[in-house]
Parts: sequence; structure tokens; C-alpha cells
Amino acid sequence: MPGPQGADQRGGRIRTTGPIGAETDNGTEAELSYDAFKQAVLDAQIRGKRAEGKTFFAAVPATELDVIEGSFRMRKLAALRCRQLLADVRSALETETRADDGSAVLVTHIGIQSAYRDYAQDMRAWEKAFKTHYNKTLAARESLEGGPHGRAALQVLVRRMRKFKAPPGFSNHSNGTAVDFNTTQDGTEFVADSSQREGWKQTWLHRWLVMHAATYGFHPLATEEWHWDFK
Repeated sequence: MPGPQGADQRGGRIRTTGPIGAETDNGTEAELSYDAFKQAVLDAQIRGKRAEGKTFFAAVPATELDVIEGSFRMRKLAALRCRQLLADVRSALETETRADDGSAVLVTHIGIQSAYRDYAQDMRAWEKAFKTHYNKTLAARESLEGGPHGRAALQVLVRRMRKFKAPPGFSNHSNGTAVDFNTTQDGTEFVADSSQREGWKQTWLHRWLVMHAATYGFHPLATEEWHWDFK
């Protein structure tokens, strides 16, 4: 499988599939294929989570889930509270819009980006995040000893992924207790995207959530303004 943009255009440097840190015949560190490097990052993240004592969440039975809206589901109590939150935030938006109050008049949508994810869905989300951060760190990793897929590069990407996306099965999305919101304000769609973090902080929805979400049992994830956990 070819890697993300740029992964296969480096003069054939990505060429072997040996383990991280393995040496070639001339004593230099062998470089992994894109897929092998991706797997090494995932394995390292999983080891880190287990070392922290984190739980791997198996699939939540359908009988323990309920619909929030559309196709989005959470555990039953979390779904109930999320429905209440959405009804109230939309009502508050409508009230402030009628009063021509501040940035509320610029908001045209409040919804959900993601809620419960089974393992396959969470793996797809992890792979999407990996591709994003692989490309963002590629130039920096190329300058490291061992190249863009070496031991030093592995540590760079593992540290970065640790901030933005848990390995599949270790996210509260897998436990049915996390929701990602989305919103459209002043023509910009704010979604679950790390490049939008600063913009998210300025949205009407985020300010409302910071003030009111705890009333419904939802608490923010420090590294993702759109992600809220039910506790």
C-alpha cells in the first residue's frame, strides 16, 4: 500500500520492512516501509496505554446503546443527556439569534461529528489521524538519525499521536461515552480537526459548552475542543 503524499517520493529511501532499529549489512539502520512504520507507531501507542493501566474497550452491546440523533449513538444515559444538551444549546442559540446577540447570529449549524465507534470505525479514525500527522512531521523526521522511519522518527510520531488520537479500542468513543461536536459559524465548518483548535476556541458553541456542558455530565478533553466525555 502506498503511503500518504510524499511517502514514496524520496529516492527509494523507504525500502525495507525490518524491525525498528535493525541494521543493514553496512551497519546503518534499516528503514521500514510505510505500512510497517505505521504498525510500529500503533504498537508503541498500545504498549504505552497498557503501561498506563488504560482499559481496552471491547464492543459495546447494541442493547446498551441509544440514539442521540441520526446514526450517532452513545451509552443510554450518555445519549439521553446528550439529547438534552443539544436541545438546550439549540434553544439558547435561537434565543440569542432573535436578540441579535453577539456571535450567535453567525452560527448556522450545531451537530455531532462522531459518537460511539466500534473497533473498525475507530481504526479508520486512527489511520486518518496517522496520515495527517505523518505528513505534518515528515520534513522534521527526514533530518533525524535513522531517517523518517527510524527509531528517533518513531518516538516523534508516537508523542504526537499520543496528543491527538488514542489507539483503536482505547478511546472513550469505543466505550460509548464520548462525543465530538461540529458547528458552522460565519461560513466556516468546524469539525474534529487538530488544525482548527484555535478557531474552535472562538466559536459560540465552544463557549456555551465550557459554561454549561458539565450540567449534563460532559467534560472537555484538553487537547480537542470538539471532544467531550460523559462522566
